[in-house]
Amino acid sequence: MSPPLAPARWLLVIVLACTGSGRLAAEPIVLSGHQGPILFLIISPKGHWLLTGSLDKTVRLWDLTAKAPVGKVVPLGTSGPEPTLAFSPDDHWLVLEEPTSKRTSLRQTLGLKQKAALEDETTSLVLRDLTARDPQATSVVLREAERPVVFSPNGHWLATGYSGGSFRLWDLSAKDPNGAKIILRAQEPATAEPVISPDSHWMVTAAWSSTSQSSMVYLWDLTAKDPGAAPVILRGAQGNVTQIAITPNSRWLVTAGPEAKTGACLWDLTAAQTPPGAPIVLRDAMGVAISGDSRWLATRAPSGTALLWDLRAKDPAAAPIKLRGEEGDMFCVFPPGGRWLVSWGCAVWPHDAKESHQVCLWHLTAQGPAAKPVVLRGHRFYLSGVGDIPVSPDGHWLVTTAASYFGFGLPKDRNRMPPASDAYLWDLTAQDPAAAPVVLRGQIRISAFSPDGRTLVSGCDDGTVRIWPLRNLK
Repeated sequence: MSPPLAPARWLLVIVLACTGSGRLAAEPIVLSGHQGPILFLIISPKGHWLLTGSLDKTVRLWDLTAKAPVGKVVPLGTSGPEPTLAFSPDDHWLVLEEPTSKRTSLRQTLGLKQKAALEDETTSLVLRDLTARDPQATSVVLREAERPVVFSPNGHWLATGYSGGSFRLWDLSAKDPNGAKIILRAQEPATAEPVISPDSHWMVTAAWSSTSQSSMVYLWDLTAKDPGAAPVILRGAQGNVTQIAITPNSRWLVTAGPEAKTGACLWDLTAAQTPPGAPIVLRDAMGVAISGDSRWLATRAPSGTALLWDLRAKDPAAAPIKLRGEEGDMFCVFPPGGRWLVSWGCAVWPHDAKESHQVCLWHLTAQGPAAKPVVLRGHRFYLSGVGDIPVSPDGHWLVTTAASYFGFGLPKDRNRMPPASDAYLWDLTAQDPAAAPVVLRGQIRISAFSPDGRTLVSGCDDGTVRIWPLRNLK
C-alpha cells in the first residue's frame, strides 16, 4: 500500500508570554467583518489582496488598495477540512475550491433495511480573474482538477493534482485554460506537494513505488514543448519523500522524509548529465529550510538539535554544523538578508506545554553561525505541525505572536485553542535584537508582513483584522 499524501499545510500554535519592557506601536487600521477569531490570513504576492478565514466559518477577500477595504465573503467548498486558496505571483489570478452543485446519494442504514437519502455538496477548483471589475463573474471551473495547487514563479503555469497520482498543468496565457491543459502522468500516488523551481524550469513531484518499495522523484521540464511527455525520474531518495524544496538559485533539489533517521537528499539540477547522478545523502536530516542566498541548508535532527549544511562546499555532506537548542523538535527559518538563522522549539498543545520556550537568533558569518545565539526569552510554543515565524521581506523585523494557525485547519470550538495575546516585533537590525521589542496590543492570533515590508497584518480573536504601519518604527 502506498503511503498517504503528505499534509498540504501544517499547523503551528504559539502562545506568547513575553515579559519585560517594550515600545508600544502606533494605533493600527482596523478592518471589521468576521464574527469570530481570525484563524488564517494570506496576503497576495503584490500586496493588493488579503484573504482571511475565521472560526465563524467564512473566508473574506479584502482589496487593500481601497480607502476603506470591505471583506467580501468568498464561497468555499466543504469537501475537506482545509480550503484550497492560492494567488498567482502577479496577483492576476485566485484559485479556490468552490461549491458547484448538490448531489443526492443513497446510504444503507446499519441494522435496518431502509435507505436514507443524503445530500452532498460537490466542489470544483475555480480560477478567478482578480483584474476584472467583478472577479466572481469571471470564474472558470477547472475540469479534472484537485488539490494541491501551485503557480509557477513566472505566472505562466498553474499545476493541480488529480486522482491516481497524475497532475494537470494549466496554461494561464490561454484564452480557455481548460482547452490548454497538459496531463503529467506518474506511476504511483503522490506523497508530497509539487514544487516548481524559482526559474520556472522544473516541476518536481514525488511518489512511492509499491513495486520497488522506494521513492521516485519526477522532474517535469516546463520549458519543453510537451512538459508531460518524458519526465526525468530520479532514484535513490531516502525513505518516503514528504517534503521537496529547491534553492533560490534553482541549483539544488532537496528531498526529505518524515523521520530524521532516513536522511535527506541533494541533487544538482545544473549537472551536465541528465538525469543527475546519485544524490548526496545528508544523514539524520528532516524539516528543510534554505537561506535566501542559497548557501545554507538547515535541517532538524534528533534531541533538540539542528544541522547546518554549507551548499557551497565541495562536499556539502562532509561537515555539518550542529546547533543545539531545547529538548524536543527544533525548527528553523532564514530571514532575508543572510544575516540570521532563527530557530525555536515547540511542545504539543495542550498536553506537553512548558512554561517557557526561547527563540534563538544565530548570527551567520562567512565561516558559519556564531557560537552562541541571541536569545529572545519568555515564550510558550505549542506545536501541532510546523509553520514559520513571520519575518519581514527586508529582514528588518521578526514577529512572535499568539499565532494559532499558519495553515487552514479549523478547530471545532474555541476550547481547543490556546488564548491569544499581545504580539512583539523584534528589530533584527539592532545591535541587540533582544533589547526592546515593539509591543502590539490586542488578542492577536496570527500575523503576516506585506510584500513591501511596510505593514504588518494581524488577525485577532475579536474577529478584526489590524494593519500596523511599520515605517515610523525605529
